[in-house]
This record gives sequence, C-alpha cells and structure tokens, in this order.
Amino acid sequence: MPAITFGDFSGGLDRRLPITVQESNRLWTLKNAFVTTGKKIAKRRGLRALAGSLVGPSGEKTFGLHNINGALTVFSESAAAWSLPAPVQKLVTSAVADPGWTLADSVFGATYQSFAYFVGKYTNGAQVRYYHHLFDGAPSTQITTLPGTVVTTGSKAPGITVMASRVFVTSGDGRLVYYCAAGNARDWTTANDAGSLAVALQNNVATGAAALGNFQDKLAVMFSDSVQTWNIFVDPAQNAIDRRIYGVGSAAPYSLASFGNDLVFLSPSGFRSLSVASISDRIDDRDVGVPVDKLVVPDIAACLAQQSPPDAPGVAAVAIERFQSLWIPQLGQYWCWMPMATTTRVWAYTYSKLSKLACWSQFDFPFVMTGVAIAAGTVYVRSATKLYELTDEVYTDDGTLIDVEVQMAFQDAKTPGVQKQIYGADFVIEGTAEVAYKFDPRDQTKETVPQTITGDTRPGDMVPVEVVSPCIAPVFRQSADAPLEIDALTLYYNLLATV
Repeated sequence: MPAITFGDFSGGLDRRLPITVQESNRLWTLKNAFVTTGKKIAKRRGLRALAGSLVGPSGEKTFGLHNINGALTVFSESAAAWSLPAPVQKLVTSAVADPGWTLADSVFGATYQSFAYFVGKYTNGAQVRYYHHLFDGAPSTQITTLPGTVVTTGSKAPGITVMASRVFVTSGDGRLVYYCAAGNARDWTTANDAGSLAVALQNNVATGAAALGNFQDKLAVMFSDSVQTWNIFVDPAQNAIDRRIYGVGSAAPYSLASFGNDLVFLSPSGFRSLSVASISDRIDDRDVGVPVDKLVVPDIAACLAQQSPPDAPGVAAVAIERFQSLWIPQLGQYWCWMPMATTTRVWAYTYSKLSKLACWSQFDFPFVMTGVAIAAGTVYVRSATKLYELTDEVYTDDGTLIDVEVQMAFQDAKTPGVQKQIYGADFVIEGTAEVAYKFDPRDQTKETVPQTITGDTRPGDMVPVEVVSPCIAPVFRQSADAPLEIDALTLYYNLLATV
C-alpha cells in the first residue's frame, strides 16, 4: 500500500525552503525538543531548582555564573554570608575607585593563571561602564592599568578572550585590541610585553572591533561585517595579521563559542561559522545558521527591543550583551540564549561529527536566564534569584510544564497536486503525544482534531486518519510532566486520481 514514512529527522529545524517543498527529514517547528544522535526527536531536559538563594536576606545581589577552577562561581559586591545553593561559591569584588558605580551584571568570567578574571557591568544612574577584576589576593580586585581607562564607557560592551598567556580586550572605540603582559593580567603597560594590536588600521570598514575569540590557535577579531585573524606569539613583536574576511562578522561579543573546528557566533543576519567563512570567503547555504535565519533574526530584534535589563530596572539596557553562548559537551550542543521580557529563548545547535548530525532546535524557558555554566559534568542555569540544574530526571522546569511542539513540513509523496485519501497511520513513540494533521499549506491554522498516541502502535490496528488533501503535515504536541521521544511515523493513503 502507498505510504509516507517519517523515520529520519537528521535535517533538524529548517526554514530555508517553503513548507511545501521541504524534505521529510527536515522539520518546520522543533520547540523544546532536539534531534538525538540516533536521528530521533526527544524532549529537552527539564530544570530542577536547588535549595538556597542567589540573593541575600537583605537583597544582596549576585551576578554571573561561571566555572572558575572547576567551581561554580557567582560574583557580588556584598561580603554578607547566607545559604547559597550548593555547589556555588561567591567571590566578592572590591569597590571600584570611581564613586557612585554599582555592579549590575557579569559579562565575562574565566580562569586566568589559576585566578578568577571577572568583567562586571556597572551602572550609575542611566550610565554604564565595564570594570575588570582579578582575584589574585591583592588588596583590591580591580585592575587599574588597562591603557587609557579601566572601563569601556557608553553602550559598547568589551570583547574579551584569553589566549597565549594573555588577556585580550577591545578598546572602547574598537580601534585597538589591548593585551596584558604574559602571565600578568594586572600589567597592561610594560613595553615589549604588554601592548595593543592596531586592528582598525587593517580594516577598510567604518565599524570598530566588537568581539574576540579563539579560532584554530589564532585570535579572531570581529567587526560587525568583517573578521580579522591574527597570529599571536609569546614575543609580541611577532604578532601579525593572518587574513581578513569580509561579509561576515559579529557585534555580539559574548555569543562566540568554539567546538570541533568551528567558531560559531551570532551575526546581524543569524548564526555563522568562521570555519566556513575562512574557507569560502562568503556566506552561503552551507553555513551553520542559515536553516534558522528566518526565525533567529526576529528574535534578535525582540531581544534588542528590551529597554531595561532585569538586574537594573530603569537603566538603559546594553542589549547586545544579552546574547550569550556556551558549548555544552555533555549534550553535544551550542546554546545561545536571548533573554526577553519575562522568558528566555535558547537557540540550540546539536552537533556530532561521528553521527553526522548538525541540527537546530528552539528551547523556551519560563524565566529570564542570566547565566549558564558547567561544573562536574552538570549543566547549571540561573535566574536573578535561583539556581537550577538541567537534568533528564525531571520533565518540567521546576514545576512549569514544558510545551513541546514538533511539526513536519508538508509532504505530497512526490505527486503534487494530486488528491490523496490518508486513511491510517502507525507510530513509534516513547511516551504520549497529541497528534494532529495540517492539510492546507495556504492556511496553516487548519488542522484536524488531535489524537492521543502512546507507544508503538504497529502491533495493533493502524490508527485511523480521515484527511483528503494533496499534501499533509503531522504535528506532535505535549504539555505534560512526562518524557517524550518520537521515533517514526507512517501515513497510509490512496491516490484519488490517475498519475
């Protein structure tokens, strides 16, 4: 009997082509689920809140969530002690030299020479600055020797990275990239050791350097519409530009993450991979983020439209900081999270070279996410007040149901324009889902009454379906405290015309 079979979802979420001409392995919607290395669809992990608070009893705030020397770390201006959630440690910053400035967020945290290196966003009324701190036991954590000023003033967050025993950071105007002395993040002035790269002199575009990353042992300096790669040496006199790449870049300094041979980042037109750009010197449909560009670009605009950051109401948001990312090896996923007004949208890219898998998913979390970090093999997520662990042992976000929606593209069994009577279906599902069918690609609000499907239906009678249409698009939904995996679906039909 003629049939349409969905059994390989390795294309993941893909909006490059119209919904009526997508292949059966590509998905039109993949919300709160991802493609596994077995090329099946599974519900994402849930969040479990941990005991304790990230806010002190008198309102003392903590910021960021970083792995420092293997320990989960937050930063605060308050030395007050309270019951923080295990396994979090708190590092207390010294007061900055300029009066009136208050810590409002963490934009960078890393281990440098076994010490915590921290860049905080500070506010003073509606003004914003960025101060650098090193927790090396000195009387003050503040670094005061960064050339010109210890801060980036205004609306531009600094790009920053660590490589070759040095910290690299963009200047406020983006014309220079400063670097500290080898092995000494407090020394930014010693001649022939600390110094700067004149990146603006190597560029023929008007924008300044915005983001820094490590790419195949080179320093990647990103402008909004171009990239420079630099060869960096222990002897800074040997530092030299490697190449320039035009047509791709990033203005989101904390969206960069390296994995495999790629440096993935958020550009104004969506996610891009430097590895593809450096080989081809152009962006095309082989690049990493093209399948979801049509979905990501509106999310960029929605995130940038936020007027106040959640940690400092009333302060003008430096919204480009809100795009932050992390490669999570335990999941084989790159996450870039975009905090909205009351929720967070995460774009997750599942990658496995061995399984030949490269798929995008959309995850939605029911609170404003302010940090993600990994410690001892566990993924942790924080809000302004709570710490959560991501786990496959729960199927909600701390009691909030996770709404899963998976929609296939319309399939016509290679007989477009020919009416078909779809009369039955077989499913292989772990768990329970509601299944409906869209039957008119011109009006996707039209769909059948959902059926509840549980488990493997193949040993019994086929599930009846009553649809007459040239094409059909199955939709799976679940909103329950329960697991879900979609392995296969077969639709049986009769042609109602001679082909």
